[in-house]
This record gives sequence, C-alpha cells and structure tokens, in this order.
Amino acid sequence: PAPVSDLVPKAPSLRRATATARITMRSDVLSKIIEGRDSADVLAIARTSGMLAAKRAPELIPLCASSQITRVDITFAVDPHAGALIVKAKVEAFASGSLGSDALIAASTTAITIVDMLRVTDRWMSISQMRLEEIGGGSEGDVKRPP
Repeated sequence: PAPVSDLVPKAPSLRRATATARITMRSDVLSKIIEGRDSADVLAIARTSGMLAAKRAPELIPLCASSQITRVDITFAVDPHAGALIVKAKVEAFASGSLGSDALIAASTTAITIVDMLRVTDRWMSISQMRLEEIGGGSEGDVKRPP
C-alpha cells in the first residue's frame, strides 16, 4: 500500500526552532572571513541566502507544513582551535507545525553558500554537525538538545 500521512490539524501558536551547521576550513581562510578581508562580504551574502531558503522549506521537503515565517536570524560563531565557523539559524513563526525543517534548511543553505563562495580559496572545506538544537512553542513547549 501507498504511504499515508496522518496530518492532524494543530492550533497555530508562536513557534521557534534553532539549527546549527559547522564548516571546517583552513585557519587562513577562517581568519580572512573573520577579518572581512574578502572581495565580497561572504557572511552577509550567506546570511541572505539562508534567510531566503528558510521560507522555501515547503517547496523542498514533501509534506513540510507551510508557515508564515515572521523572523529568521542567522549568526556566526568561531571555533578557532578547530578551524571552524559555526552557523546558527533561528526561525520563528505563528504556525501550527514545527519549524525544525525550516531552521535546518536555513543553516545548511548558509553553510553551503559559504563553501561555494570560498571553494577556490579552500576546496576541501567540509560541513558537518548539521543539527536541530532546539524547538519551542506548541503543545510540547520548549525542547533543547541535551548536552
């Protein structure tokens, strides 16, 4: 038999989700990004890319609920010892479903944009630890990834 999706309507409420992705690269490339010594503002372009991608989740993921996203916040942190840039994407909406997919797509697209823009500088960058960090709102309340 064909797979069946049991879509139970839920009451809309303020919901949020946060996802992260880690980009590992050579230390000189990481320094160049942090100090803004690049011909293009890589982080600004990547942030815009991630924000636009968050709104496209229903087009990319089958049965992903369409949400009227009210806020997407993408920030960056540096782990200099690991030579890594961490992308953090927070998504908020007044919605009836989880925003986990929206946040994951925002974080991953931001990371992919950075790798794409800098692939000539460091072709062996890698994206790892793409994961959901927390979800909030709805009947489950706030749930965070355990340490």
